[in-house]
Amino acid sequence: MKIVLVGVNGAIGQAVQRHLGERHTIIGASRTNAELKIEMTDSQSIRSAFESVGNFDALIVAAGAVAFNTFPAMTDDEWQLGLDSKLMGQVKLAQIALDYLNPHGSITLTSGVTSKESIAMGASSSMANSALESFVRAASTELPNNLRMNIVSPTVLEESVGQYGEYFLGFEPVSSTSVGYAYQRSVEGVENGRTYEVF
Repeated sequence: MKIVLVGVNGAIGQAVQRHLGERHTIIGASRTNAELKIEMTDSQSIRSAFESVGNFDALIVAAGAVAFNTFPAMTDDEWQLGLDSKLMGQVKLAQIALDYLNPHGSITLTSGVTSKESIAMGASSSMANSALESFVRAASTELPNNLRMNIVSPTVLEESVGQYGEYFLGFEPVSSTSVGYAYQRSVEGVENGRTYEVF
C-alpha cells in the first residue's frame, strides 16, 4: 500500500511508521521536516500536497494541536486552535482525501483518551476528540468507492510522558507498539466507523 502519514514527526507518527513501514510505502507529511509539506488547516495546502502524491491507498492523520488551559481562563484563540487544527484540520484532510484514495482505501484519524476521561486543563482536548469520534461514526456511513474510515484514541504514550505526563497524572502510559497495532487494524482490517481505544 501507499500510505500518506500526516504528523510523521510526532511520537504517534513515529510509532505508526515503525509498525507499518516494513510492509508499506509510507509518505511522511508534516508542516516541516518531512517528505511532503502540508498545512492541515489550509485546504489548498492539503490539495496541493495530495496532487503531488497522486492516488494512494490510505491516509493516516496523527497530528492536530489543542491548547491546555483552565476552562475559566481559556481564550478565544486557544479555543480556536483546537477547532482549526485538531478538529477541522483532520476533517479537511479526510474530505479532500476522498478525491485521491484508491477504491477500498482507508482513512484513519486520531482522537485521544480525553474523549472519555477528564484531565485538568483539558476541556478543549475533550471537545475536539469527542467531536472527531462522532464525526467518524457519522461520515463513515457516507463514503464512496468502498472506502473505510476509523479513528484511534490513545492515551499518553510512554515516549511522551516527559512532554505531557503532567496532564495525565494517574494514567498508565501505553507503548508505541500497542498504538501501532491499532493503526494497523484500521488500515489493514475490514472495519468501518470504529473507534479503537488504546488505554
